[in-house]
Amino acid sequence: MPAREDAKDWLIANCTTCGRPFGQEEAWMDNCPVCFKETKGYKLLKGDLAFACLQYEVERLRVAKANPSPVEDGNVERLREELEELAAEAQKVAAELEKSERKRQKMRLRIQELEGEVARLVRETAIRKPPARETAPSLELPFIRKLLLLCHPDKHQNSEISTEVTQWILAQKAKHDR
Repeated sequence: MPAREDAKDWLIANCTTCGRPFGQEEAWMDNCPVCFKETKGYKLLKGDLAFACLQYEVERLRVAKANPSPVEDGNVERLREELEELAAEAQKVAAELEKSERKRQKMRLRIQELEGEVARLVRETAIRKPPARETAPSLELPFIRKLLLLCHPDKHQNSEISTEVTQWILAQKAKHDR
């Protein structure tokens, strides 16, 4: 057993090939015995495999020490508080989402109402055809502006009907401007 005692004075270094720790007998040694044998093509013995097993365990313990588990640290209460805070925040977000969805539904209904009103106005103006010899009555400019405000696509999520009606109104406005 005296030879084993010599190893107490060795430095611990990290292998330049695998990065795992090994006992460095001499300063020029930069590979662990397992990597040294593998790079030279030597056969690995049971002792080498046992050494590799201990390297993996040392590496696991280093990682565990660097990244301690919150539960192992006794931070259960802190984790519970964090969990409660996150649950409360999730409830707030869910409530805001529900409120937003209700607003969106109201907006959809209002858009449908306005599209119906625009369609009605279009039908009414299409029904009112002038007598055969008379010219069509022109729309008043203030009324045209009101119609544009009412049915512009920007106010109706670029719906097809609002685009169509706005184009028609702009054509009427162009006729009025002549």
